[in-house]
Amino acid sequence: MNLQLQRAYWSLEKRLAPGLKSAQAIYAEVLDRYVDADTRWLDIGCGHQIFEPWIKGEEALVRRASLVVGADPDFSSVRRHRSIQKRIVASTLPLRSGSFSLITANMVLEHVVDPNAFFADARRLLCPGGHLIVHTPNARHWQVWASRILPSQLRHKLVQLADGRDQDDVYPTYYRANTPTELTRTALDSGLRIETMMLCDTSTPSRLMLGPLVVVDLLIVRIHRREEFAGLRSNMIAVFQAGS
Repeated sequence: MNLQLQRAYWSLEKRLAPGLKSAQAIYAEVLDRYVDADTRWLDIGCGHQIFEPWIKGEEALVRRASLVVGADPDFSSVRRHRSIQKRIVASTLPLRSGSFSLITANMVLEHVVDPNAFFADARRLLCPGGHLIVHTPNARHWQVWASRILPSQLRHKLVQLADGRDQDDVYPTYYRANTPTELTRTALDSGLRIETMMLCDTSTPSRLMLGPLVVVDLLIVRIHRREEFAGLRSNMIAVFQAGS
């Protein structure tokens, strides 16, 4: 993306939505609070990185934990992961029950065909008191429901252009547990309890893809800061805990 355009966007964002943060940066801050020297951590849908490249501290976070395993069905992503050494290529997880104290899924749930099975497997793999951290888009946000009416090829192309991803790094989306209510219900049905649920809008220059509507979108962000509109924010970051 053109550097001059990015600078123009940051200037506009600062005026219309001051203090707006990247949801990925917020996710990184949340995750940092749950990793210590005793953590046995499974990153589901690990891809080729834990954080976006501009977020610092990924390697240090991995070193802090006692065990880190990455799992993803896409071999090409797994083999070039930049920080996790123990990696498996799998869509189902043939791992021992209670093996992990922390499971993470960063921008994964929207791609899951069967969320009930996903949460049941996460619950099985967590030890008593362990945590599951999920970061995923909110299907109630206007950009998500608008994108869902587009043909899949066009939608994938727009994601490529907006996020600068390769074609092979764009996957089908289903949004089958992607509202605060559905996310909470699915987790509770699996036997997890909710510890925290954060809804946030995100700072991103990919809004420039909207053209002049970027101003409208940033004004919507301002409206979302009112608590009665919090459920329409773009991202959900939820922490769930397994019972003892």
